[in-house]
Amino acid sequence: MDITVVIPVYNGKKYLEKCVESLQMNNYNDYELLLIDDGSTDGTSELCDTLASKDNHIKVFHLKNAGCSAARNFGVQRAEGKYILFVDQDDYVSSNYLERVALSINKNPDMILFQWERVTRRDENINDSGQSIEIREYGVKDRKYLISNLLYVTDPELKSASLVFPWAKAYSKDFLLKNNLLFNSDVKICEDVWFNISCLKKSTKVLFDTSRVYCYYDNPKSQGSSYNKECGEIGVTANLLIEELLGDLLNDNEIKVANAYSHIYRYWWCVVADFYNVDNHDTIFQRAKRMKQLSQKQGYRDKWKYLDKNMLKNMDTNMRLVMKQIKNKNFLVASFFCKCRIVLKKLRMGVN
Repeated sequence: MDITVVIPVYNGKKYLEKCVESLQMNNYNDYELLLIDDGSTDGTSELCDTLASKDNHIKVFHLKNAGCSAARNFGVQRAEGKYILFVDQDDYVSSNYLERVALSINKNPDMILFQWERVTRRDENINDSGQSIEIREYGVKDRKYLISNLLYVTDPELKSASLVFPWAKAYSKDFLLKNNLLFNSDVKICEDVWFNISCLKKSTKVLFDTSRVYCYYDNPKSQGSSYNKECGEIGVTANLLIEELLGDLLNDNEIKVANAYSHIYRYWWCVVADFYNVDNHDTIFQRAKRMKQLSQKQGYRDKWKYLDKNMLKNMDTNMRLVMKQIKNKNFLVASFFCKCRIVLKKLRMGVN
């Protein structure tokens, strides 16, 4: 068998069927689809079984809840295909995704990268009109360059290759198993970053197929959008584990700067999941105090000096406004921006 598609599933009843249907619309048939049910409680488990009963490509595994990383690792261990694809339950793919993977298999790459597209409505389709497709190859000498662009994209051609994420990619199963490349369950956020750095450090051949094949649904109810007051400490742990993984690569100045940006971006994730969230009821002063405490923790306090005009230019308006104030230690101003955003979001949502 050529391809195994692994979908970690948790309480995704609302989205899963469209995800599976998008794979079923592919004309390529030499594949299996593993639905790894991570202890769902909303009827998703029964939906998985129903989908499997109608399609012999689908296999279902019901696990106790252990998180997305554990579910993906389980899928890697059970995969029968030569190449493994990860798809998130609320996303969907193009009708030629599996065919594009199959076209590159005979070149025996360790990884295949594809382009992706962000969508905000479930009925949006991939816009591939006028798309010029080519395949680029990266070797051992390009490892540092790829890792640097994973941490902080400076190459516009790689920006669309989703180097950070495990989706919109194909991984050689032999490559993963031979090098014991699995997701680290200790990394609670940015586990994708840790995993793909691990893969790129060991890679000898990476292909970039510029086909746009993956729709990432910007789901407002996803884990990354939920309130998490503990995310600051979780982010600090992730920073330290990723720096440990990078090891001697941090002696390279380009990697060092890119890693600093990656840390700063994780601070921004904490802003979104905590300080920016409508469920945060802290006062402006309480929020500012915690922002300051987080900015001075190990893994953050020595990174702000790298936040220059070029980095700020690459941020969207909200991120740029807040992160510039954090760098300048204007925590009350940053907190005020966050409070204003919460008020505006509540008005749009009609929340008192």
